[in-house]
Amino acid sequence: MLIDFNQKAENKSPDALFLRFDTEQHSVILESAKRLECDLGKLQENQTCIYISPGKVSTYQLLNFFLDKFKSPARVYITTWGMTETALRQLASRKRSGKIEKLYFVFSEQTRVNKANEWQLSHKIADKVKVTPCHAKIYLMLTDQEQVGIISSGNLNRNNKLEAGTITRNKSAIDGIKNFLDSIIFK
Repeated sequence: MLIDFNQKAENKSPDALFLRFDTEQHSVILESAKRLECDLGKLQENQTCIYISPGKVSTYQLLNFFLDKFKSPARVYITTWGMTETALRQLASRKRSGKIEKLYFVFSEQTRVNKANEWQLSHKIADKVKVTPCHAKIYLMLTDQEQVGIISSGNLNRNNKLEAGTITRNKSAIDGIKNFLDSIIFK
């Protein structure tokens, strides 16, 4: 099913496989976590950025960057196959400090076996954890006023590999992805 968020759709089913939306786009190479403000700080509502990181910026650094910009606590959705204790501890710290209001994870079935320690930690910090066949790396941060969605090749870890992804502030697209994730998390 294809959903075009720019046209009035009769059926906006949460089981959509493809989401299409028109938005202002640009691209950037993320060379350093110290340059995120310069590279992404001006990403406006309805803009989308396609990024490449040659092993210099991790997904959890992107999450922290946007969480720091939000004016109120965020609801955070994360789907991933892999994660590190460092990334989870940063999320736990953000939750304790009030930057994260709710935290939801969707993990691959292999995560509980391949990442047993992280699996246990994730259950201590998350409001809900769901297991399903999952290879997607989706990161949503939402408040009533702001939203950012990241769809990335990068898991929730630090690595030195080439990663690429899309960062969007398109509310319609983010709402569609959130509705899909809600149908998995809360069923």
